[in-house]
Amino acid sequence: MNSILESAHRGVPIISVPLFADQARNAKMMTRLGSGIDISRFDLGDVEKFSSSIKKVLTEEKYAATAKRVAFMIKNRPMNQTDVFVKHVEFAAQFGAVPAMTSLEINMSFIEYYMLDAIALVISGILILFVLVCWTLKYCGQFIRERLLQKQKQKTQ
Repeated sequence: MNSILESAHRGVPIISVPLFADQARNAKMMTRLGSGIDISRFDLGDVEKFSSSIKKVLTEEKYAATAKRVAFMIKNRPMNQTDVFVKHVEFAAQFGAVPAMTSLEINMSFIEYYMLDAIALVISGILILFVLVCWTLKYCGQFIRERLLQKQKQKTQ
């Protein structure tokens, strides 16, 4: 998302090749906005499709115009990050700690916060299962060994 945000902030059209995770969604978003084109990673070997996409973004004015419009919108959004930060600091200075806005996690114990009780339960279950499997295999092995020894004793007699 960083390169898409950078290109949107600078007003540059983009050709995106999504590889994994949320990149496909971000690439489709830029295509839907009209400030870029997305190409499948499987089409990178198709020279004709790749070169036509580059030519399309470079020659068609709509991509550059839309990218510049998006950059202008970002620069002129109703509240920028600095204003939001200042308003939050002013709010905190005016009202102090507001219990309704305080996270409940602040009162959690170390065990609750890191879910150590749940982790211990899962690990206990895995250990119990492991011990049961080992115990079963041990007694099955002993049973089979005893049967084989009995058969050998019967053959020798």
